[in-house]
Amino acid sequence: MQIKLVTAEQFQFLKEGDILEKFPANGKAEAIFDNRRKAEINKYEIRTINHKKQSLSLVAAENVQGIFTWPGDEERLHTDCLSLVSEDIWWIS
Repeated sequence: MQIKLVTAEQFQFLKEGDILEKFPANGKAEAIFDNRRKAEINKYEIRTINHKKQSLSLVAAENVQGIFTWPGDEERLHTDCLSLVSEDIWWIS
């Protein structure tokens, strides 16, 4: 069951190895996660997390739609907790 990341307080419970899902990957935020729309879900694994600075580094856990990388590269995303909350499309898996 996915839980929407809506408050900065939820960040304290995240740890390295946890999976965050971006849904919908493109488009307007939705209140309910729909597992049936797999093409609109991007999964990321938390590689590093800094609770003091509230920042984290994510790596694509599966093929991410619409992102170009060279063969052998990984899709990486460095961001902070407040950005994830404000985007309103991130879910804790």
